Amino acid sequence: METVISNVIHTFENSSPKINCEMFFFCRNDKMDKAWLKEIKYAQSFSNIKLSFLRRAKHVYNFSQWLKETSPDIVICIDVISCLYANKARKKSGKQFAIFSWPHFSLDHKKHAECITYADYHLAISSGIKEQMMARGISAQNISVVYNPVSIKTIIVPPPERDKPAVFLYVGRLKFEGQKRVKDLFDGLARTTGEWQLHIIGDGSDFEKCQAYSRELGIEQRVIWYGWQSAPWQVVQQK
Repeated sequence: METVISNVIHTFENSSPKINCEMFFFCRNDKMDKAWLKEIKYAQSFSNIKLSFLRRAKHVYNFSQWLKETSPDIVICIDVISCLYANKARKKSGKQFAIFSWPHFSLDHKKHAECITYADYHLAISSGIKEQMMARGISAQNISVVYNPVSIKTIIVPPPERDKPAVFLYVGRLKFEGQKRVKDLFDGLARTTGEWQLHIIGDGSDFEKCQAYSRELGIEQRVIWYGWQSAPWQVVQQK
């Protein structure tokens, strides 16, 4: 997701000097990996208040202040709860702009999925997500299926030699369950006979939980962690 967002922002800004893109994050702490935000202007709202309505109120206030300073023409929300924040902050700031949702996860596996209806328009990365939006009462006229941009590569990753351990590769966001279900991958590999290795490239809110589960299953010595990488296929080739 980070790569897609970064590429889209740089493409917009390189296409015209009049286009200015900024990001705003709603955070509980400052643990987010910011390596991918190089050359991207961003701001953050921090709140670790346990009561959700107070935490949301602080985020909405901080975002409304940012809206007053920046006066955006369009706000694109990359998760569902941000649609709610943006809608409330728009009213609070008195600014006029269009709100787009651009979710990168299945709505059927997302908490507060109903919050997506607070956006005015919607960008779906698959026809399946479009159907999930429509199932929540959103008109098809307000949904555009845009898919995800990809860069064509000629790199071929060779398979391991027959006398070497089997090598498995996971590249993506680390979610223990939910849509990604790294837990299932670990459970399957823990039952696999023979020699094998699992290489994991990616980061996420469940990074430490996934590491702990690998230790619980006794497979931690076979799992190699690389964290988030800006050029994952270069890492694969080197390893």
